[in-house]
Amino acid sequence: MNETKKKKRGLPLALTIVAYALIIVVLLAVAPVLCPAVFGYQTRLVGSDQSGKVGTKGTVVYAKEVDSIQNGNLIAIDLGKDDKSVLVNYVAGEETDGIMLEGGEKVEKDVIVGKIAAKTPFIGYLCQLCFSVIGIIILVLVFLIALAMMIIANGIAKKENQKAMNQEYSS
Repeated sequence: MNETKKKKRGLPLALTIVAYALIIVVLLAVAPVLCPAVFGYQTRLVGSDQSGKVGTKGTVVYAKEVDSIQNGNLIAIDLGKDDKSVLVNYVAGEETDGIMLEGGEKVEKDVIVGKIAAKTPFIGYLCQLCFSVIGIIILVLVFLIALAMMIIANGIAKKENQKAMNQEYSS
């Protein structure tokens, strides 16, 4: 087999590998937000961490709604903003009209998102970007480019196979 045939066969493989890599990047960008929702967790961006245990702004927390909240639980409290950011703090006590937080602040039960089950530092800003209008457009374009690359690679491979078959029949 000569060099030209090897190069032509390598092109579809290279395009396919790059296309799969792009699709994996798109999936990894949306996975931290979409996967936890399947298991009943809400994904929220930390707006304020009064507990000092979660980390900096930009951390994503995964909160699960629970029936009862106990003292010492780390909870996410909805700040009422459009970006769905939360305040994170420990429960100091439960009262009839709300929950007492560490530091003496009281919040109503209906603003509590849930008990924090996990956190992912620094990925919040990436998630925020990915789910903005521009981010969604970019992710869709990257996905479409990867799909086009796969179609092109498949077309090149079919063309090469057809040429090889024609050469075999003519010989």
